[in-house]
Amino acid sequence: MLIKTDEAKKEIESYLTKQFLFNFDGVNVTPDTDLFSSGVIDSFGCVELVLFLEKKYKIKVIDEELLSDSIRSLNALTKFVKDKTNEKSQ
Repeated sequence: MLIKTDEAKKEIESYLTKQFLFNFDGVNVTPDTDLFSSGVIDSFGCVELVLFLEKKYKIKVIDEELLSDSIRSLNALTKFVKDKTNEKSQ
């Protein structure tokens, strides 16, 4: 399953803003904002986010990836999903 970066970014952004009730306003929260240290997402939100990513993009997020920076911001999430879906298609 190959995905387009722009589409994935829009889908993930839409999910985040609806699920966690905030907006990427470019000032307080940008696509590079750490969503965990900024308090946008907590540990329960992380579980919800991972379930969304796994279901939407048919990927598997392993424990080591949860502890990395790969799911901390919108831009990181977009790259992570693109990389994971490209891995699957090879």
